[in-house]
Amino acid sequence: EDRSDVSIGVSLLAPNVRYPDHHHSAEEVYLVLSPGKFRHGSSAWFEPGPGGTFHNESNVVHAMASSDAPLLALWFLLHES
Repeated sequence: EDRSDVSIGVSLLAPNVRYPDHHHSAEEVYLVLSPGKFRHGSSAWFEPGPGGTFHNESNVVHAMASSDAPLLALWFLLHES
């Protein structure tokens, strides 16, 4: 489906990888599919667990990291229409 209001993607991190801090203007929602750690804003690292979800506000700095197992997550960027 061709849409301008949402982008959908998949992140797969190899074991023991830390994805760097980054930010973007689009809000973002994650659906976590495996164990892994996430951080946003000034929060401590947290582990939503498989099936967990969370939201990143626009321009908040955030990152993710895998442990001894790969990290798999779906993400949804919510663009202004």
